[in-house]
Formats: sequence, C-alpha cells, structure tokens
Amino acid sequence: MKQIIGNQMVMYHKISVSLSANTLSVKLNDKKCVEYQKDTDNSCVIRRPGKPDQKEKSGFLETALQDMSFSLRFLNIRTQHLTIDLENDAPLGFLNTLAEYFPNRFLAVRIAILISKKTDCSKILELMEPGYLKEIFIGHHTKRCVSNWADSIYELEQWKQATHADLSDFIKLDCDQLKHYYHLKHFEVELKDFSMEQAGVMRNTLLSLPQFETCKIYAPGFSAPRLKTWVLKELSGAGTGTESKIYRYARGDTDKVLDIEFLGQHFFSICRKDG
Repeated sequence: MKQIIGNQMVMYHKISVSLSANTLSVKLNDKKCVEYQKDTDNSCVIRRPGKPDQKEKSGFLETALQDMSFSLRFLNIRTQHLTIDLENDAPLGFLNTLAEYFPNRFLAVRIAILISKKTDCSKILELMEPGYLKEIFIGHHTKRCVSNWADSIYELEQWKQATHADLSDFIKLDCDQLKHYYHLKHFEVELKDFSMEQAGVMRNTLLSLPQFETCKIYAPGFSAPRLKTWVLKELSGAGTGTESKIYRYARGDTDKVLDIEFLGQHFFSICRKDG
C-alpha cells in the first residue's frame, strides 16, 4: 500500500469484495480487512482482524455500503485489480442503488466480476472511471449465458475506452457481436455458430484494425484446423503450448500479418504483427 497524506490518495494492488446472502467481506492485497455479517435479528455484526466484534442495528448490506461510501468520500482509493464476487445466493437488488452510495467514479485498472445468475453487470461497470479502467473480465461460476446478457455493457464509455476484455466465461456470442470487440487491443470470447465464411470476415477485419494486437477464440461447433486452408506458412519453433505450432497468414496488399496458433480442436489465438 502507498499512502499520500496530502491529498489522501491510497493505492492497493488488489481489492476484493465478496457478497453472499448473509455476508459481505472485503480483502485488501489478499488480506481480509473487514466482514459484515447478518445477525439473527437482521442487524449487522462487523468483524475486523485483531479487533472486537461491533454490532450495528442496520442490515449488513446497508451497513457495508454506507461504510465503503464514507471511506471513498474522504480517500482517493485506487487499485490495479478490483474483484467483485457475487455468489449464487447474493441479493442483487442493491445493484439498483449503487449510484446513490457511490456518486464518484472508482479508479481501478482491471475489474473482474464473478456471477452465478443473471446480473446487470453494467450497474457495476458504471461506477468505474472510463479511460482509467483498461481491462474487463466477467465470468460465470457455473456456466456461460445467453449472448444478450452483455448488451447493456457495450454502450458504456467504460467498455468503449477499455483495451482488454475477456467475457469467454460469461457469454456465448453471435458472430455479428464481434463488432463490439474490435476497438480492443486484446479480447477473449466464445463464439457459437461459427463458420469458415465468418472466419474469413473476422480475419480481414482484424488485419485492418490499427489497435488490434491479439485475441483468443473458442468456437465449440467449429474445427479450428480448417483455417489451414487459408494457405498458412508454418513458422519454426513451438507455440505457447508444448505441442502447438504457429502459422502465419500474409496478404500482398498489407505489411501486416496474422500469426495463428491452434490451442485445441475448437480453440485458437490470433496475433497481428508487422510482416
């Protein structure tokens, strides 16, 4: 932690917030900082390491949000990694009131949101500072979800100004939704109903994008080795996997190339480079 007393800036490497039906806990740099637990009379017990338990009359979630709101009001807290873990039984109604507790944007470079059921993740992303937030990861604890779960995210400035995104453990995308990812330097997605024709359109688009660097594509219904019909040149040396190879796609009308690595039968990566 780095603290600057003059303007009350506090920097953490990691901040983690976990919410279940009866508990909200906060970790700072992987060490538990505070836990708010629902008591039998619907009041709240606050537990901090090395300190006696504290009882509050208000509910645990309201108490936790008020405390965090108070801290953020007086401290300019920043973090490299922010994790929000919403467990299966977490009460999600609070998402609609987050803006009331946190009127100021939160400064995090990377956010990871973990969910177990349909969640309006945009309510959380809206709290982040656009431009300062560079990386977005959204994952589902048990299964991937239908593609329209992310529609509300794509219109946010936080999404539009990000550079990296991984929603491959969150949703299965229709191929035409890739347009929402083409502003990113790196993205990881799962595609459904992927075809060679769609692969060709994606290839040509990625080749032309000035900011694009890398992506990973998982397409369960598509045989990735079919991409070798693009007349690829096998490069010497191994890929990132122990048995994988890297193949290069080049075109005469551009000095950019695409290096393609087959990571599995339905899984491949693409890296855009200078030829």
